[in-house]
Amino acid sequence: MAHHMTIRLLLAEFGHPTKLVIGDELFMKKHPGSDVSGEELNKFVLLLLGCAVQGDKKKTFVSRITKLEKRLQQGIAKEIQKITETSSVVLSIDSLARYDSTVVDHIEQLMEQRDAYAQTLFQMADTESDGGGSSTESSSVNGEIELTQRRIEKRPSRRTPSPPFLDRHSTVELSAKNAELRKLRKETEDKDDRINELSDELEAVETEVRKLKDERIELIKDARAAKDLRDELDCVQQKLDRLEKLERENSHLHEKLAKLEYVQSQLEHQRADNATLEMSIEQLENELEFLRQEKKNQNETQTRLTEAQQSIRGLQTDIGLKNTKIEELLVEQSRLENELMLVNTKMLEMERRMDCSSNAPQESFGSLADEMADSEKSEMMQLRLENRKLRSHLESTENSTVSSAELEQLKSEMEQRERVFAETRAENELMQRQLHTAESTVTQLNQEILQATTEREKLRAERDESVMSLIDARKKFAQFQTEFGRKFEQEAQTKVMEIEAELQELRRKLSCVTEERKQTEKQLQRVCEEQKSLRVTVDELREEKENAETLSANNERARRNAEAERNSLKARLEALDAECEELRERARCAEDASRRLAACERRLAEQQTRIGDLEAENRTLQQQMELESQKTQRLREDLVTEKSKGAELVGRLRSVCAAIALNGGKIDVEMDDHQLIDSIDNVIMGALNAAKREADALRLQQHTQIAELNDLKSDIEKLRFHLAWFHALPHPKARVLSVPGKCGSVAYPK
Repeated sequence: MAHHMTIRLLLAEFGHPTKLVIGDELFMKKHPGSDVSGEELNKFVLLLLGCAVQGDKKKTFVSRITKLEKRLQQGIAKEIQKITETSSVVLSIDSLARYDSTVVDHIEQLMEQRDAYAQTLFQMADTESDGGGSSTESSSVNGEIELTQRRIEKRPSRRTPSPPFLDRHSTVELSAKNAELRKLRKETEDKDDRINELSDELEAVETEVRKLKDERIELIKDARAAKDLRDELDCVQQKLDRLEKLERENSHLHEKLAKLEYVQSQLEHQRADNATLEMSIEQLENELEFLRQEKKNQNETQTRLTEAQQSIRGLQTDIGLKNTKIEELLVEQSRLENELMLVNTKMLEMERRMDCSSNAPQESFGSLADEMADSEKSEMMQLRLENRKLRSHLESTENSTVSSAELEQLKSEMEQRERVFAETRAENELMQRQLHTAESTVTQLNQEILQATTEREKLRAERDESVMSLIDARKKFAQFQTEFGRKFEQEAQTKVMEIEAELQELRRKLSCVTEERKQTEKQLQRVCEEQKSLRVTVDELREEKENAETLSANNERARRNAEAERNSLKARLEALDAECEELRERARCAEDASRRLAACERRLAEQQTRIGDLEAENRTLQQQMELESQKTQRLREDLVTEKSKGAELVGRLRSVCAAIALNGGKIDVEMDDHQLIDSIDNVIMGALNAAKREADALRLQQHTQIAELNDLKSDIEKLRFHLAWFHALPHPKARVLSVPGKCGSVAYPK
């Protein structure tokens, strides 16, 4: 018992997981040389080794172990691995807190009772061996002593019958069975603890799997969002295609305008041919001087055009440089807006001037269209003056060379031109409607982008919450799970960063689209301005139609005017070529956008492959979970087998209890396990007390027998002494002598 107390104090000092399989000291004392006692001693050594390795002074013990031989070190290392790795023989002191204190006290009480019963059994065996040796001394006694013994046997003995050997053997077996039952209960408790630990681990793994499933769902949501973004990109691509179609239609309209101008030039040629027939030499000289002045004006306008082209090229270079700088785009945009406001004001002023029909044209160096409009206005005013002169001249002249058929042809041509102009006007209105639809689509795209940003922020918040929960949960698991969680978080962060980069690219593309929309609006404004100029020209053509009869005499003058108009048309064609180059640049920008969209699709494909890899990893985790569930199922089967063994032991105990009840023991069949154990302990205690009583009775009987034998010896010696004294007497007569004694009086002849 003192040794047990020292071991308990040692375990209490360490306070770490301890090996609970304690050796049997009594068995070691009884059998000091057997193999079983060596196994029990090995249990004590393993207990001390586990306490030493898992205690606070671990380093000192490890340093001492390293100083031993290699063979001993290997053996100690194997035993330490058995203690640390196998949970079936190790139980932490903290785990005892889960059980009730009464159970622990009951177990300690049973262990103490077991030790006490074993000690009493060994003492009884020693006393029986001593009694057998003393009973053999009085075997050589004469016939008189045998008679006395028979008399003694005839007396009613107070001694209780000693229990037979089989009963004592059954009590020993019952104690051994009780010890085995306690061991089995301990093993079942250990296995229950192991099952609880495994169930906790299984619940933790299930929570981890649920978290992984939630993460998989989030990844699927991200993939769906990426797919939606790809669909939006497809919609943007379709809208870009529509813009390209609109640009093509715009180019077709420009071509139609060029054709209309060609028709106008042909009409003017015909007018010039009719005018050359009725021109006079004096008017030709005046017109030569006038044409010289116009030539000077045209030269000036050409110089202005060259300067304007140079300024436009400089502006294009500046715009190319400023496009590279993102921070200066806002300044450039504000400047362009100011320029547009100036141009609009100038256009309003020009319209006012056209309405007021001022005599002297004002020079404006704002833009190329303004200068061309000024030159055309000056030419038209001159043509009107000449038409008036020709009308007065025709009224004075009697012979008119113009036929009515030619006038009808001119009227029909003018009507055709008016129809073409109406068609162009309708097409321009369609273009404006398409622009309005494009603007509405752009606004819708902006709203969808805002929604996507809000959803992205929500996803980011959810991701942060999930990351925090994962970090808190994965701190409790092994290093492999933590590394896996870190890798998964890094991949998720990289995916989020890639999605953010793609969103930034989409925003940049949308900004490019908005810039292109602004440029198309500018082009439409230019087209509107050109339409206004065309309207002015149509009005002028109507006036010329009214004054066509007066223009028949001015052939050479009209021809020169036609040449001037050709030059102006060439200038317009150059401007249109510049616009075509700008449209080509836009088409190149659209191609770049399509390439970027292809790159985005490739990235989306890579993300899909990554999602497939994650799904494969999830499948592997599910397989591992299935293996763990199979292990738990096996453990459950083992538990069922152990429970069946426990049930068998309980059945045996109940059969033993039934046998005890048949022999007269107070045991009910309907008792619990603890009550049965208590009743069996009471029966054992009663048997031991009865054995003690029988041993005491035997001792008393033995002492009485020894006292009676001593009395017999003294009586025999007295008789021998009297006989010798009697033979030594001189008188031969027989005498009757009475010898007093405890056995009675004896009569002898005298």
